[in-house]
Amino acid sequence: MHTRITVPQVTFKTRVRDASIGGDNPFRWQDLTSDEVFKDKKVVVFSLPGAFTPTCSTF
Repeated sequence: MHTRITVPQVTFKTRVRDASIGGDNPFRWQDLTSDEVFKDKKVVVFSLPGAFTPTCSTF
């Protein structure tokens, strides 16, 4: 296991609810940086192969 490895600088494109938009899809795009999410926190990263996603596991 690796420890004290810094999370890379990336920008996540996120959707956030915006009541001022209204309608069936009241969401807008908002940039969120990895620093805003992970800075000064301990993080454990894990992943699953695509075979365990609903699309690949249905059939």
